[in-house]
Amino acid sequence: MSKLLSLRSIEDIKKQRYRDEGVVTVTSLEQGEVEEAVYKKLYDLSLRIKVNPNLPELLQETHKCYLLDCLIYLSSGYQSLDASRPWLCYWILHALALMEIKTDEKLKSAVAQFLGKCQSPNGGFGGGPGHLPHLAATYAAVNALVTLGTEEAYNIINREKLQQFLWSMKQPDGSFCMHRDGEVDIRGVYCALAVASLTNLLSEELCRGTPEWIVSCQTYEGGFSGCPGMEAHGGYAFCGLSALIIMGKGHLCDLQALLRWTVNRQMKLEGGFQGRTNKLVDGCYSFWQGAAFPLIYSLMAEEGVRVTDHLFDERALQEYILTCCQHPQGGLLDKPGKHRDIYHTSYTLSGLSVAQHFMSGLHILGDTDNELACTHPVYNIRPDHVRKAMIYFKITDDVESLIALPDPMKHVASEQGIVGIGDGSWNLRVLVTDLQAERQLRVKSDLHIGGVMLRLVEDLVGELFGRFHWRTRVTYGLLLFRSRWSCFHRARTLFPPYLATKFVFHRFKLATKPQIDDFTPSTVTCEERVVALFTRSCELSTATLVAHQNSIILKNRRSYQNRNQISLDPLPDEKTKEILV
Repeated sequence: MSKLLSLRSIEDIKKQRYRDEGVVTVTSLEQGEVEEAVYKKLYDLSLRIKVNPNLPELLQETHKCYLLDCLIYLSSGYQSLDASRPWLCYWILHALALMEIKTDEKLKSAVAQFLGKCQSPNGGFGGGPGHLPHLAATYAAVNALVTLGTEEAYNIINREKLQQFLWSMKQPDGSFCMHRDGEVDIRGVYCALAVASLTNLLSEELCRGTPEWIVSCQTYEGGFSGCPGMEAHGGYAFCGLSALIIMGKGHLCDLQALLRWTVNRQMKLEGGFQGRTNKLVDGCYSFWQGAAFPLIYSLMAEEGVRVTDHLFDERALQEYILTCCQHPQGGLLDKPGKHRDIYHTSYTLSGLSVAQHFMSGLHILGDTDNELACTHPVYNIRPDHVRKAMIYFKITDDVESLIALPDPMKHVASEQGIVGIGDGSWNLRVLVTDLQAERQLRVKSDLHIGGVMLRLVEDLVGELFGRFHWRTRVTYGLLLFRSRWSCFHRARTLFPPYLATKFVFHRFKLATKPQIDDFTPSTVTCEERVVALFTRSCELSTATLVAHQNSIILKNRRSYQNRNQISLDPLPDEKTKEILV
């Protein structure tokens, strides 16, 4: 549901001026100067809107030109960020993605290849080619590659080495250092866990002791500091809360204290957020503070508290961003009087996105053309990019793990004292996307892929009928009454081999046409216990069986090497052990 917001009354804004109570300090003087600059901008807007009711306007075209230019060429003013080049890529790509501006495929490839040069042979990414790996640069590089969303970009990430790098940064107390022999703070925890969860490297062992360390960083004010005993800060608070949510441990923090502290960081006159108590407004905290709210909403929902609207003034925040933070020649800035830069462009637009999106609704100030794409409050990447990357890495690992059934040399017999995975069976959940049908099958490790297909086709025969030629449906329907043989065998009896294969497998869009004998249920050796394979060269968008947790994509077998096993559901009782053929 869309909701168009109106500007605050200029008289009401004027009443929100800071009162120093007769105690003049450097801070109070700076606050007064900022308020005066912001008030002039808002007052000017209140006059101009009488001529153009579509104001305030997001200058998307000028921002687009500015960002694309920066992706190719940067001025000498950015030389101080020479060790942060993955960050520059991420900020630019993410800002473009929020405005739903498509990037040329050649440019995507060039960015991916550059980021590949920033990857260390020892795992992780550095701030530039040849630099030592750093958790912050690794987070930025992975986010940039995920935003690119191409298979080439995904394959840049050496996940085996990345996992080793993340483990090398882990400290005994549960924290993470930013680089070898580097500082330890809450940024490292967030960067490590965000990267691990995006690339399907997150594990219970990697997180051991980390939730407790994060909670120790929550201060008396309610926010989080960089490390225990320090001052609460908006960026650190976001990192701490997001990291807890990634681990499913958000309930460990003092939620009410965090909400109280975060709400009070919104400036009354300006409408934007400050990063710390008694500091000035800054456009980048539109995201660092603003993104905490959707995360808090999710934790409140777990406690049974339903939030019906934003708990901050989204109208005032959008006013500040659109009126005070846009440069007329493109790019966004900290506050009036400051220079534009890529960092503030990315995070201020991210904050604007957070303010515009609430649950499934839209709260937009100005014209509907101001709408930005939604950003994921944990990763600050578009949710569709997050899902696509997670599916890509999750499918690869799930399928390769699911086919890594008990090794015949390691799990030969229980009398040798070797315990396999339960009794060799698990729940297999399959989503057939073009039929919009989901089925859960109980499968055993000695079941051939043909047996899986048999069970699935028999279970989905009603849906499948609607997709075949009427003659096929009639003939196959008669067969169902004539025999209780397997559906695959019945199809083979009636149709020539190719038609039988097409009949059973057509709806699953196999990468190649299978041979009948490859999929006939039979007793196979342990080395051939193949349940399913995912072909990396097959685009996810065209795959019809999608993997989630213990689910798989059914593809033509041949041939992956077995990898680490994963724990699978044991059978609930003895009666269900002989379900399958």
